[in-house]
Amino acid sequence: MKRLAAVVSAVVALPLASCSGGGTSDTYVLSLQGTATVSAPGADTRLDDGRHRLRIGQTVTVTSGSAVLGLPGATSLVLRAGRKGRHHSMVKVAARPTLVDGDALAVAGDGDTLTFESGGATVGLRDGAARVRRSSGTTVAVYQGRATVAALGREMKSPVRALRQVTVADTGGLPRQPVPLVFDRADPDQWDVLYLHDAIDLGGQLQRRASALSSQPVPVAFDAPYLRGIVPALRSARGFSAKLVDGTGRSVAETVVGASIALSGDGDLPARWNSAFGFRGQGADWGLVAADQHANRAAVLGILDGVLNQVTPRFAPVGTDGRTPASTPRPTPTTTPPRTGPAPKSPATAVPVLPPITLPLLPSPSEPTDPVSPPTTPGKPRKKPHRPTPTIPPVTVPTPVQGLLDGLLGNGKGSPPPNALGGLLDTVGGLPGGR
Repeated sequence: MKRLAAVVSAVVALPLASCSGGGTSDTYVLSLQGTATVSAPGADTRLDDGRHRLRIGQTVTVTSGSAVLGLPGATSLVLRAGRKGRHHSMVKVAARPTLVDGDALAVAGDGDTLTFESGGATVGLRDGAARVRRSSGTTVAVYQGRATVAALGREMKSPVRALRQVTVADTGGLPRQPVPLVFDRADPDQWDVLYLHDAIDLGGQLQRRASALSSQPVPVAFDAPYLRGIVPALRSARGFSAKLVDGTGRSVAETVVGASIALSGDGDLPARWNSAFGFRGQGADWGLVAADQHANRAAVLGILDGVLNQVTPRFAPVGTDGRTPASTPRPTPTTTPPRTGPAPKSPATAVPVLPPITLPLLPSPSEPTDPVSPPTTPGKPRKKPHRPTPTIPPVTVPTPVQGLLDGLLGNGKGSPPPNALGGLLDTVGGLPGGR
């Protein structure tokens, strides 16, 4: 707690009053950076930047900026102007000050206790710091140390420990027990950042790793042997047993994160395990759980990263055959050989099919064709270079076409007769529907 005065000074960028006891020259001094109003019976005074002495019974309201109100002993209240729709800090000055409205950061140095009132609650903060918010009730969120909370003559059974908070209704109703401290990760309060920066940052990293682990193919139902298999540190951890795992209903990700926190600190493992998961079960952010267990940050992240390295699928190197060891061989594509025999008859009409015919003037596909023209003989016209002609696919024709073929081939004499065109027309006329 020796650094609390310096911490508060950093909040308001002003030197703290060095309070050493009631009645000193620094008691009830307002160190202001901004503007404030001081109300007393029959008079209101505006205050600007600087140090201002206040008297018991006066009420100070910070209208812009922030301020530190020095109180008896090594205690103080940090005040601020309203932000985001909240009211300005308003405090009635006394040996036991009263937070009338808005927010305040209560600070008590080593060995000191700051007692103050807010709404129907009386709070005694010792050796620590707490954010106090006054609205329809009073919320006390303890950053460090511990605080007793009472209302209407009744006091909570146990003090509110660090990283926890309570809300007391204006009717004086006390909660049964504290709950984990609540903060806005997306837009945290400046005082939350001041005291919980490491916890907020670590909580975000743990949540991201938990999400990554949840996306892996891990079993829904698991047991202690499985957990030992993916968390090597548990294999040699004294006190780890199936009782800590079985029947909890937690996911693998939640269990691994909690285990990494329990393993990253001093003390009995079962006790740390139950305490960490108990706090988490109340709704605590993982960063607060780690801070509550005084877990070593590097150790926590190291254990989690080791687990992720084991369960995250890795890409195997590609071999010379183009396949990975875990890949499934692709089937070899097959080519259906072309049909050489007669085509099957249609069930509707049985028409005889002629075999494929290769015209004699076409070059064989297997014979290479020289793209360069051969030398010409003097006195003879130069022949055009012979270019390959694509093979005509097999033609299937009905029986009456035989006359057409005879006309084209000249009855097998190698060249069509002069009246090939006439034979062609006659043949076509003989086809069904030809004329």
